[in-house]
Amino acid sequence: MRTIPKRDDTIYKEIESFKDYELTNNTAYEMMIRNNDFIKDHFILVGMCKIKHIKYGEDFTESMIDIFKGFGLDNILKETKNFTNINQDRYQTLIREIPKKWGVDLNTMHNAYDTDSLFLEDTNLLLANEEALMFDYNNSIEINDSTIFRTKFDLSFSRPKIEYDKYSKIITIDLNLSLPLNELIEQIKILKHKEMYGEIKSPLEVLGEELQQADDISKLCTINKNGKEVCFDGRNGITRTQKLADMFFIYDMLRQGKKELRIRTAISEYYEETFNKKTEMSDTTFRKYRDIAIDYIDNMRYKELVTGVKL
Repeated sequence: MRTIPKRDDTIYKEIESFKDYELTNNTAYEMMIRNNDFIKDHFILVGMCKIKHIKYGEDFTESMIDIFKGFGLDNILKETKNFTNINQDRYQTLIREIPKKWGVDLNTMHNAYDTDSLFLEDTNLLLANEEALMFDYNNSIEINDSTIFRTKFDLSFSRPKIEYDKYSKIITIDLNLSLPLNELIEQIKILKHKEMYGEIKSPLEVLGEELQQADDISKLCTINKNGKEVCFDGRNGITRTQKLADMFFIYDMLRQGKKELRIRTAISEYYEETFNKKTEMSDTTFRKYRDIAIDYIDNMRYKELVTGVKL
């Protein structure tokens, strides 16, 4: 039986602590891992991990076949004249294509729900949970023909990065961090301006496809059942990340069949007990958060946040 979420659970406290520089990616990630299709694909990958001890060419018993079917893996079974075994081509395709579909790597697909290290013998891939650091200082030093040294590092987030190759506008630039902060900010502004006006293109745009720009995380909006646009706002005195944590809590509780009044009461009690702050959530705000969460999670609109492109 699934545990009923509590507003002071670690997951919601972590969402509250998201930093500005990682807010879009991390919010999109939290939406993605709640999507039913993602959960199903994750279940399939975990299924392949669970049956990793079954070797290629080994005769399968009926109970082994039932394990595959239980994980929805019928399509990687191959029947021959006398026995059933793994269709290796299909197996390898799933290992490759499922993470690619979601814009994350295999480790991320596994660690979305399971932090145990697990070795996939058939693919020679190690799944391990790694501690997230603000900066990855496992730097490489690049020396060009003029013997100029450049240090490379990646900015890491507290949630895995989501990247969709065909929509990607990830660029490589040289930044001189010895410059004043205001100059560096202006350089980034110029690049963003060029992207907004189409001078920096995604692979799809290079191929001539016209893409419609989506709203960013500062304007989370949806159309409600009455045909009216509702946006993520309201509730003075609460930070944006606290509001996001409330939104995810609402979604998680609704999925477990909990009623609006119980959810709103739990949220109010959390702020009163944790911050000694009386905060009431109106039914209007509750419906806004609910509708936005359902739209962005169930309809995969979270992709718009990281790609900047309307679905």
